[in-house]
Amino acid sequence: EPGAKFKVPQNVIGLVLGKGGRNLKDIILETGSAVEVDQSTHHRGFSTVCIPRGPGANKAHELIARMLWSAGVDVEGPEHLQHREIKIPQHIVGVLIGKAGQNIQQIKEQSGAMLTFDQNMSARGFSILRLMGSAECLRKAQELIDEKLGELSFQVPLDPVRAPPGFGQAGARVAV
Repeated sequence: EPGAKFKVPQNVIGLVLGKGGRNLKDIILETGSAVEVDQSTHHRGFSTVCIPRGPGANKAHELIARMLWSAGVDVEGPEHLQHREIKIPQHIVGVLIGKAGQNIQQIKEQSGAMLTFDQNMSARGFSILRLMGSAECLRKAQELIDEKLGELSFQVPLDPVRAPPGFGQAGARVAV
């Protein structure tokens, strides 16, 4: 398996390391890959994660990419991981997420994809649902999201005045 080397912003390197190095140790134990973190450039605002070539390298890369991605840090993941973004009208974000996050959690579990919401654009009337996973995981997640949005179209009508351009009618497929 090919190795990897990538920069991680210093303000989030703690996610990879964990308290007392626990997360890094867990990744090494789970994957068998001798992952290293070089913090000699911390004063320049980043550290470097080094994943040596060999068995477990792809899995280690995926675990670290998912960990960072869930915190909003874009890191190039292994080739089989893909990213997708979906604009969601702000007035249905809460309903799509569900009580205590149950809808999104269900979509994550059933699809195997990772999902996070970026609500930095909420003042403009939408949030970005970010997905990461294999092509099959993303296909299944998109299907489940479309299904949930179809259900919501009867509960929460899409307001064409407030919805950002490209959203069309209620129940329409939402994609980038």
